[in-house]
Amino acid sequence: DLAHTLAHDALTGLPNRMTFMRRAGEVLAGAPDSRHAVVLVKVDRLRSINNSFGTAFGNALLLEVAARLGATLRGGDGLARLDNVKFGLLWREAGEGELAVRLEALRERLSGAFHLGGDSIMLSVTAGVACYPDHGKEMDALLRNAGMAQHSAQATGSGAVRLFDDGMASGLERRRRSIFQSELDTLC
Repeated sequence: DLAHTLAHDALTGLPNRMTFMRRAGEVLAGAPDSRHAVVLVKVDRLRSINNSFGTAFGNALLLEVAARLGATLRGGDGLARLDNVKFGLLWREAGEGELAVRLEALRERLSGAFHLGGDSIMLSVTAGVACYPDHGKEMDALLRNAGMAQHSAQATGSGAVRLFDDGMASGLERRRRSIFQSELDTLC
Protein backbone atom coordinates (compact mmCIF):
# COMPACT_ATOMS: atom_id res chain seq x y z
CA ASP A 1 0.00 0.00 0.00
CA LEU A 2 0.96 3.66 -0.32
CA ALA A 3 1.86 4.18 3.35
CA HIS A 4 4.34 1.28 3.23
CA THR A 5 5.81 2.53 -0.05
CA LEU A 6 6.38 6.00 1.40
CA ALA A 7 8.05 4.61 4.54
CA HIS A 8 10.35 2.01 2.97
CA ASP A 9 13.17 1.70 0.46
CA ALA A 10 11.96 0.22 -2.84
CA LEU A 11 14.97 -2.05 -3.39
CA THR A 12 15.63 -3.51 0.06
CA GLY A 13 12.24 -3.15 1.69
CA LEU A 14 14.01 -1.63 4.69
CA PRO A 15 12.69 1.49 6.39
CA ASN A 16 13.83 4.69 4.69
CA ARG A 17 15.60 7.64 6.35
CA MET A 18 12.40 9.33 7.48
CA THR A 19 11.03 6.16 9.07
CA PHE A 20 14.38 5.32 10.69
CA MET A 21 14.64 8.80 12.21
CA ARG A 22 11.11 8.61 13.60
CA ARG A 23 11.43 5.07 15.01
CA ALA A 24 14.89 5.64 16.45
CA GLY A 25 13.68 8.88 18.03
CA GLU A 26 10.88 6.92 19.69
CA VAL A 27 13.38 4.38 21.04
CA LEU A 28 15.56 7.14 22.49
CA ALA A 29 12.58 8.88 24.07
CA GLY A 30 11.34 5.57 25.52
CA ALA A 31 14.66 4.61 27.11
CA PRO A 32 16.40 7.86 28.09
CA ASP A 33 18.62 6.19 30.71
CA SER A 34 20.04 3.58 28.33
CA ARG A 35 23.07 3.70 26.06
CA HIS A 36 22.43 3.24 22.36
CA ALA A 37 24.60 3.47 19.26
CA VAL A 38 23.82 4.87 15.82
CA VAL A 39 26.03 3.29 13.16
CA LEU A 40 26.27 4.75 9.67
CA VAL A 41 27.65 2.27 7.10
CA LYS A 42 28.66 3.48 3.63
CA VAL A 43 29.22 1.12 0.71
CA ASP A 44 32.30 2.48 -1.05
CA ARG A 45 32.77 2.47 -4.82
CA LEU A 46 29.17 1.49 -5.67
CA ARG A 47 29.21 3.58 -8.85
CA SER A 48 32.39 1.82 -9.97
CA ILE A 49 30.85 -1.57 -9.14
CA ASN A 50 27.73 -0.70 -11.14
CA ASN A 51 29.87 0.43 -14.08
CA SER A 52 31.98 -2.74 -14.00
CA PHE A 53 29.37 -5.39 -13.21
CA GLY A 54 26.06 -3.72 -14.05
CA THR A 55 23.28 -2.20 -11.98
CA ALA A 56 21.57 -5.57 -11.41
CA PHE A 57 24.78 -6.82 -9.75
CA GLY A 58 25.04 -3.62 -7.71
CA ASN A 59 21.43 -4.04 -6.57
CA ALA A 60 22.04 -7.68 -5.63
CA LEU A 61 25.11 -6.54 -3.71
CA LEU A 62 23.07 -3.96 -1.78
CA LEU A 63 20.51 -6.65 -0.91
CA GLU A 64 23.30 -8.86 0.42
CA VAL A 65 24.76 -5.96 2.41
CA ALA A 66 21.30 -5.36 3.91
CA ALA A 67 21.03 -9.05 4.84
CA ARG A 68 24.48 -9.07 6.46
CA LEU A 69 23.71 -5.89 8.38
CA GLY A 70 20.39 -7.37 9.45
CA ALA A 71 22.26 -10.34 10.93
CA THR A 72 23.91 -7.94 13.42
CA LEU A 73 20.56 -6.88 14.88
CA ARG A 74 19.17 -7.92 18.24
CA GLY A 75 15.68 -7.46 19.61
CA GLY A 76 14.54 -3.86 19.33
CA ASP A 77 17.44 -2.74 17.10
CA GLY A 78 16.77 -0.95 13.83
CA LEU A 79 18.16 -0.99 10.29
CA ALA A 80 17.36 1.32 7.38
CA ARG A 81 18.64 2.26 3.96
CA LEU A 82 19.28 5.97 4.30
CA ASP A 83 20.28 6.72 0.70
CA ASN A 84 21.81 5.04 -2.34
CA VAL A 85 25.03 3.96 -0.57
CA LYS A 86 24.34 4.37 3.17
CA PHE A 87 22.66 2.22 5.76
CA GLY A 88 21.82 3.23 9.31
CA LEU A 89 21.67 0.96 12.33
CA LEU A 90 20.36 1.66 15.78
CA TRP A 91 21.81 -0.71 18.33
CA ARG A 92 19.95 -0.62 21.63
CA GLU A 93 21.63 -1.17 24.97
CA ALA A 94 25.12 -0.81 23.50
CA GLY A 95 27.50 0.10 26.31
CA GLU A 96 31.25 0.43 25.62
CA GLY A 97 32.17 -3.25 25.93
CA GLU A 98 29.07 -4.38 24.05
CA LEU A 99 29.68 -1.80 21.33
CA ALA A 100 33.22 -3.06 20.70
CA VAL A 101 31.98 -6.65 20.36
CA ARG A 102 29.18 -5.66 18.02
CA LEU A 103 31.43 -3.51 15.84
CA GLU A 104 33.87 -6.40 15.46
CA ALA A 105 30.99 -8.68 14.46
CA LEU A 106 29.86 -6.06 11.93
CA ARG A 107 33.36 -5.84 10.50
CA GLU A 108 33.55 -9.63 10.16
CA ARG A 109 30.16 -9.85 8.45
CA LEU A 110 31.09 -7.25 5.84
CA SER A 111 34.72 -8.26 5.26
CA GLY A 112 34.07 -11.57 3.53
CA ALA A 113 33.71 -11.94 -0.22
CA PHE A 114 30.30 -11.41 -1.76
CA HIS A 115 29.43 -14.16 -4.26
CA LEU A 116 26.70 -13.07 -6.65
CA GLY A 117 25.69 -14.65 -9.93
CA GLY A 118 29.01 -16.36 -10.52
CA ASP A 119 31.05 -13.26 -9.68
CA SER A 120 32.86 -12.54 -6.43
CA ILE A 121 33.78 -9.19 -5.02
CA MET A 122 35.45 -7.94 -1.88
CA LEU A 123 33.37 -5.05 -0.67
CA SER A 124 34.79 -1.88 0.77
CA VAL A 125 32.73 -0.17 3.47
CA THR A 126 33.39 2.51 6.05
CA ALA A 127 31.39 3.13 9.19
CA GLY A 128 30.92 5.88 11.73
CA VAL A 129 29.42 5.54 15.18
CA ALA A 130 27.78 8.01 17.53
CA CYS A 131 26.54 7.00 20.98
CA TYR A 132 23.49 8.17 22.87
CA PRO A 133 23.61 10.18 25.08
CA ASP A 134 27.35 11.04 24.89
CA HIS A 135 27.34 12.25 21.27
CA GLY A 136 23.82 13.61 21.11
CA LYS A 137 20.39 13.25 22.63
CA GLU A 138 18.40 13.74 19.42
CA MET A 139 18.52 11.60 16.28
CA ASP A 140 19.51 14.53 14.06
CA ALA A 141 22.64 15.12 16.15
CA LEU A 142 23.45 11.42 16.43
CA LEU A 143 23.13 10.82 12.70
CA ARG A 144 25.14 13.98 11.89
CA ASN A 145 27.89 12.90 14.30
CA ALA A 146 27.90 9.33 12.99
CA GLY A 147 28.25 10.90 9.52
CA MET A 148 31.28 12.92 10.62
CA ALA A 149 32.82 9.76 12.07
CA GLN A 150 32.09 7.89 8.82
CA HIS A 151 33.78 10.64 6.78
CA SER A 152 36.77 10.41 9.10
CA ALA A 153 36.83 6.64 8.64
CA GLN A 154 36.70 7.09 4.87
CA ALA A 155 39.78 9.31 5.02
CA THR A 156 41.54 6.53 6.93
CA GLY A 157 40.79 3.90 4.29
CA SER A 158 38.38 1.14 3.38
CA GLY A 159 37.16 -1.09 6.15
CA ALA A 160 37.70 1.59 8.78
CA VAL A 161 35.25 2.21 11.58
CA ARG A 162 35.46 5.40 13.63
CA LEU A 163 33.73 6.46 16.81
CA PHE A 164 32.71 10.11 16.90
CA ASP A 165 34.77 12.45 19.05
CA ASP A 166 34.37 16.17 19.70
CA GLY A 167 37.49 16.98 17.65
CA MET A 168 35.60 15.93 14.51
CA ALA A 169 32.95 18.60 15.11
CA SER A 170 35.50 21.35 15.74
CA GLY A 171 37.41 20.34 12.59
CA LEU A 172 34.21 20.55 10.56
CA GLU A 173 33.45 23.99 11.98
CA ARG A 174 36.96 25.20 11.01
CA ARG A 175 36.44 23.90 7.43
CA ARG A 176 33.04 25.62 7.22
CA ARG A 177 34.50 28.94 8.37
CA SER A 178 37.35 28.60 5.88
CA ILE A 179 34.93 27.91 3.01
CA PHE A 180 32.70 30.81 4.07
CA GLN A 181 35.69 33.16 4.29
CA SER A 182 36.94 32.02 0.89
CA GLU A 183 33.53 32.67 -0.68
CA LEU A 184 33.32 36.05 1.05
CA ASP A 185 36.79 37.00 -0.25
CA THR A 186 35.68 36.05 -3.78
CA LEU A 187 32.65 38.33 -3.54
CA CYS A 188 34.58 41.35 -2.20
